[in-house]
Amino acid sequence: MTQNHLSDFIAGLVADSSAAIQAAEQARRAEQDKQHATWKERLTPLDQRLAKLLAVIPESIKAEGLSIDVLRVQLAGRFAQTSRACDVAAALRKLGWTRKRCWRGDESPQGFRATWHPPCK
Repeated sequence: MTQNHLSDFIAGLVADSSAAIQAAEQARRAEQDKQHATWKERLTPLDQRLAKLLAVIPESIKAEGLSIDVLRVQLAGRFAQTSRACDVAAALRKLGWTRKRCWRGDESPQGFRATWHPPCK
């Protein structure tokens, strides 16, 4: 009888460890898939990533104008945390966006400000 209890106990341990190993393997695969998706997104051309980002921004926000710094933060670069401003500006121009500069303090209380506006429809 004692031998039977011991073999049941060992079988239970083996089953528990197998389940733990499978759970760890699934978690590892999920993390790898997440990293793969992140790198795949980062390696997508900037103009495509920018177009996808602009598609989810509400029209009312776009009409006010977007700061290039806000867009840079949202678009991770291939080798850096943010994309370069000149690359984002070039991609915006390619998509038909225009830059408006405000030099006067009455239009922009913070002083100089540049915003990007969508193409006219």
